[in-house]
Amino acid sequence: MMDPNFALLAADARILSEFVRLIARQQQDPETFIAQMKVDVLEWMDRHAAQWPDEARAAYEERVDDVLGTAQNRSVGG
Repeated sequence: MMDPNFALLAADARILSEFVRLIARQQQDPETFIAQMKVDVLEWMDRHAAQWPDEARAAYEERVDDVLGTAQNRSVGG
């Protein structure tokens, strides 16, 4: 990707994913915790950004999936 902000966004996503993974490891059921986090994040977004175009919401949900999916994979895989 040629966007100069891409590296910063990718680094932010990795940091956020690691942060979620560390919190999830402290929970009794890390996978359920991360799955519920996705539900909570998307509900928050729907309340606070209800006017977003469908494409923007879909892109946001995809990004949430990426970050939380990475955290989930890393928490399960160690």
